[in-house]
Amino acid sequence: MRATVTNLHPHYSYFFARDIDAKRVLSSEHVFCDRRECDFEIATLRRHDVVDIGRVEEHHKGRRGYDVTFVRHPDRDPFIGRVTDVHPARGFAFVKATDGAQVIVIASDFLEPTAFDSLCVGTWLSGERIVTPRGYLGTAMALTRPDCIPEIGR
Repeated sequence: MRATVTNLHPHYSYFFARDIDAKRVLSSEHVFCDRRECDFEIATLRRHDVVDIGRVEEHHKGRRGYDVTFVRHPDRDPFIGRVTDVHPARGFAFVKATDGAQVIVIASDFLEPTAFDSLCVGTWLSGERIVTPRGYLGTAMALTRPDCIPEIGR
């Protein structure tokens, strides 16, 4: 199964991945992968990297992957852009890059955990973007210039 890394826990030597062709992301689709089943160092992985899982077996705690091999890092393109829409309750925002591309950014992809909480329309962000079947996805996000202060009670 070709899969993409979704949750990475290098300190504990494991990660979760999901089928790269899955249309919907359900927690039941995630596959647990332990370092003992990998032919690479987990410390070299980043979110959205692509791996091959040789076999998947049902386990009492969920699905578990065996014979895991590294395939590739997705192409990452640095960009700068402005926030056009923020959905704090749902944990994502839209950014219009300086080249005009629309990029979706997810709260968990910020380098500083509290940075997403201070987003508002017009805030400048920088990071890397990955091409996905549904468009651009932002990773390694950071505030570049805090242009605005979030309104109280928002």
